Amino acid sequence: AVVSTQSTVTVYQLPRLSTLILSGTVGVTGEVISQIQAPRLRSLEVTMCMSLGEEALTSIIFQTDRLAYLNVGWVKSAPPLMLSLGPSFLHRMKALALFNTSLTDDHLAMLASCAPNSLRSLSIDFCAAVTDDGIQSISSLGSITRLDMDHLVHVTDLSLHHISRVLHLLEHLSVMGCRGVTGEGLVYLHGTRRLRSVNLNRCPEVTNESVEVLRGALPCLRSVGYNKRLSATG
Repeated sequence: AVVSTQSTVTVYQLPRLSTLILSGTVGVTGEVISQIQAPRLRSLEVTMCMSLGEEALTSIIFQTDRLAYLNVGWVKSAPPLMLSLGPSFLHRMKALALFNTSLTDDHLAMLASCAPNSLRSLSIDFCAAVTDDGIQSISSLGSITRLDMDHLVHVTDLSLHHISRVLHLLEHLSVMGCRGVTGEGLVYLHGTRRLRSVNLNRCPEVTNESVEVLRGALPCLRSVGYNKRLSATG
């Protein structure tokens, strides 16, 4: 790292840096982030960096055309910022973690229209505003192999129907805490033939019988997270 000082501004030059993890670093401010120069950055994690604003994130994202993995969980302003960067940015994304942000169905619809072929992994856990309509939008992203959508309070079996119709490459799915998901809805997942793991913990309407039927229907399924005690107690 080369640190240069111009007037009162310190610039951190990191020409070879490919991964930057600042998750949970409370002391990191937007001012510090905006002073980092990492043109080869491919992976950025700023989870729970509450003090980061749009300007700081934009400054580090725009300086590299290689960024493909982005985790901005708990950064509430992240969804509108990501979408404002446009198709040229979203087209190269392979993994996006937007959990516990201000994400809405409209944001997901815009994401689906801008990143049709590149995205492999998407995490939208605890995004309280997301409904079945939002899941219908992202179900058009046929390249997704991993989808985490835990504790989405407005999601129902209809979302599983949307997922099964298009996400034929899906290997990992988590709907933990989605109380609108039922045992009857698991039938929709019988069409996701590549599914290897599914997390159904804390889904009170899912039954042991429906889980066993799912196991029998999917030859690739190796891991099923289903704890009846957790589901019952919620």
